[in-house]
Amino acid sequence: MQKQEKKNLGQKLQSIPREAIFLLVLLSLVLPLLHPLLLPITVANWTKASFAQVQNLKAGDVVFVGFEPHPVTFPEQGIAAQSIIYHVFHKPVKIVFFSIYPTGQMYYESTIKRSSVPADKKYGVDYVYLGYIAGGEVAAAGIADDIHKTVTVDYYKTPLDELPMMKDINGAKDGKLLIFCAYEDTRYMYIRQWAGKYGIAAITTDQTGHITEDMVYYTNNILKGIVCGSRGGAEYDLLVGRATLTIAQMDSQSAYHILALILIVIGNVGYFLEKRGTKNN
Repeated sequence: MQKQEKKNLGQKLQSIPREAIFLLVLLSLVLPLLHPLLLPITVANWTKASFAQVQNLKAGDVVFVGFEPHPVTFPEQGIAAQSIIYHVFHKPVKIVFFSIYPTGQMYYESTIKRSSVPADKKYGVDYVYLGYIAGGEVAAAGIADDIHKTVTVDYYKTPLDELPMMKDINGAKDGKLLIFCAYEDTRYMYIRQWAGKYGIAAITTDQTGHITEDMVYYTNNILKGIVCGSRGGAEYDLLVGRATLTIAQMDSQSAYHILALILIVIGNVGYFLEKRGTKNN
């Protein structure tokens, strides 16, 4: 029977069992969720700007929320939207939710529940949801120009005339702030038909992959703020002073990335040790 050749240190470092690596990855993701590491999070200027826009709202101001996350983007956009919607609900304002993309109404009620609506906020008095309004950019323009000419009932089929807060709200000209959680090209519709046409202050809750495009509008003062993905949601929760799972998720991501870097270093050290040992032999 042939004796198995003993592995040197370099070979051992490159031969860590995949089962061990999978276990380490699992632990790096789960443990910070159970016991947050409270690693420091730097808050981006565009997140601070978003917070300031909401924080400076006055009693009676009207906030429009264009809400249409997609199943593909909701894990990021949904977290960001929940953070800022929570803040808006804790201001003495009127909130008009609506969707110009079909998937919006799929997530509206679950998002409202996760946003911890205060007990003193009453539907129809403090906030309403107009539901999905077909037509894409035509719908975006119609809501901005004249809500009552565009829709006659809300998502629950209640006539708008029977909702107290809607009696004095007709369109973008009555609003102080627009927040849009939009899917793909619908975000440009808000920029053209709301921010561009009426000059209403606008904030987007977007996915991380769109930040470079959003920054063009932010640096040109068309967007007043950006809450970008789950990271942006965690930053916003920190500003609000809200302890959430979103912040713990940032610890989880950081722990995983640190583990990945350590494994990369170990693999490279093993490679060079093995290569040097081969040369010496």
